[in-house]
Amino acid sequence: MVLLRYCKNLVRNLPYLQSISRSCRRLQKLKKNSIHVISSIQSIF
Repeated sequence: MVLLRYCKNLVRNLPYLQSISRSCRRLQKLKKNSIHVISSIQSIF
């Protein structure tokens, strides 16, 4: 029964967790892009 309650809790929190993971991926992408931009700027100068 404890497991059932845990599962219900997990399901309730799932959208929140998904949004967190989505923003994490977005941050990683941003980081990659900024690194690319910085390296291209350095190559110009």
